[in-house]
Amino acid sequence: MRSIRPYLVLLVLCVVLPTPRFSFACSCGDAPITERFEDAKTLLLVKAGPTTSETDEEGREIRKWPFEIVELYKGEPRFKLLWSSGGGASCGAHLRQNQHYLVSTGDDGRVGLCSTSRIGSDPMNNDEIIVLNAHKYGEISELTEPWSFSESAETCSVTHQFTSGGSYLQFFYRFKKPEHLDARQYQFPIPYRAPGGRENRRPIEDRGPHPSSEPGFLNLRIRFGSGRHVEEGSARLIIDDRQWRTRRTLMEAPWAYPYEVIDEEETREVLGALANASSVSATWRLWQLRDYQQKRYPEYPEAFARTSVLFLGDAISNFMQCVERGVVHDN
Repeated sequence: MRSIRPYLVLLVLCVVLPTPRFSFACSCGDAPITERFEDAKTLLLVKAGPTTSETDEEGREIRKWPFEIVELYKGEPRFKLLWSSGGGASCGAHLRQNQHYLVSTGDDGRVGLCSTSRIGSDPMNNDEIIVLNAHKYGEISELTEPWSFSESAETCSVTHQFTSGGSYLQFFYRFKKPEHLDARQYQFPIPYRAPGGRENRRPIEDRGPHPSSEPGFLNLRIRFGSGRHVEEGSARLIIDDRQWRTRRTLMEAPWAYPYEVIDEEETREVLGALANASSVSATWRLWQLRDYQQKRYPEYPEAFARTSVLFLGDAISNFMQCVERGVVHDN
């Protein structure tokens, strides 16, 4: 008769040995403000009070904050406190006293890392708050995505995410040469992952630095939500009844998604056309999408991105002033 002892030992080991636990870091997507507004039951700008904490029956820390409503954009909050549980790895929120936050929550006031956005010390100059207030007070009829101007010691830019389509526009201008060139400023081939292959992330150093490292460099980039599956040179930018065709270029960073560009002369035309524009959109062709990817693009092999209501704020005028300052400095 065959002994059953080995099987009993195996069974005991299976029961006694602990099962492995898996932990996952919290990852929050960069949701557009229009999507946050639509998905939220309550959306408000608050100033957080001091943190208090307690432990629930399961031993978890519960953090709570009184708050002051600065602006209410959606819903009617009936809760007195905001609260959260868990650490950052489990998407728990940690609010700081006297800091401003754009908060989306339900009926109970619970917040998390992905439902709170820390706003700067001057919230009324935040791009998202500006466009939310414009919608709230009737300056625009439909909520739209902001146009964000930024300036560093060497460059300035304006970035806009299309309200639909998951793609970005970025105007870029360099008025000063980088103090130090590193590998990111050299030209890289367009990243493309062949089936079963690896991307080429090595710079083409014998071609020298990327043109974007030179003072006076100006262009418009369209970055696509569909990334590497965009057919080269297939994109068009459309402003009302005018169109500009884009082209593929070598890149200045190996990890960025491919983008199409509009060169300097036509970029200036686009900037001028935006002043009186009513809408802006982009189209492009996709290729080599798998079946599950095609479901995201009902019009495959074409894709579209559109902003039907423009709220430029001061972004474009600030960018043009930056360009003019750079031109004067070069001369």
